Order: sequence, then C-alpha cells, then structure tokens
Amino acid sequence: MNTQEIRKEANALLGQAEASLRDGKVEEFDRMISDAQTKMADADKLDEASSQLKVLQGEFRTPTNTVPIADKDVAAYDANDSSTRNKAS
Repeated sequence: MNTQEIRKEANALLGQAEASLRDGKVEEFDRMISDAQTKMADADKLDEASSQLKVLQGEFRTPTNTVPIADKDVAAYDANDSSTRNKAS
C-alpha cells in the first residue's frame, strides 16, 4: 500500500469522524481521529524512509573523485571556463 492510499484512508476516517461527532458519538469520533492520526504518521514515516533511500542511492551513484588528479590536468582545469580551446596541449 502506498502513502497516497494511506492518506486517502485517513481522510475518509476524518469524514466518518465528523459524521460521528454530528451524531453525538464522541467515543467513536475519538477512535476514528486516533486511527487517522496513526495512518498519517505511518504515511509520513514511509515518505521519510523513501526519501532517505533516494538520498543514499544518489550518494552511492556519484563519482568518488570529481576533481582532476594529474598535475598537468590540475594546471589546465578551470571549472568556470566554457571555451572550447584545448588547454592540455
């Protein structure tokens, strides 16, 4: 079950809780509100875990050395230079 479905269920519970409150069923209202809060918290946890996973996967995919290593490359390297001339020769 994805987080959108969980959030939809929580919103449906809120609607039912509102109807219970109009009917004067306070205990039922409290139970439904508690269930809706639990579902929303679960959905938030799933979203957070998914975000953490994406961050970690992104960190593992980045190159470990993005800076030139050789002395000649370092001397010729300029990150702000956008010209097409060959500086290494």
